[in-house]
Amino acid sequence: MVLKLNQNEAFESFIKDSFKNGTYLRELRLSESEVEYVKTTFPNASISVISKTETNLSVKKWYEVNLKNAHVKSPVKLPVNQT
Repeated sequence: MVLKLNQNEAFESFIKDSFKNGTYLRELRLSESEVEYVKTTFPNASISVISKTETNLSVKKWYEVNLKNAHVKSPVKLPVNQT
């Protein structure tokens, strides 16, 4: 799954807001491409699935994301769907 350009920008903003003001541990509902973005941007982040429940309407899962020991790399753009 790839994100469209406007989805990519919205997700980058969402991640910044989720971990602002010293917050380093969050439970987030993410797609596979969003998890890959977090892993690429924060290489030492700890990411664990906390719920494997999915519905037919969504492919997102709940993850515990811990950035306490993460090293921040320059954000990587997610693949953009050209359709």
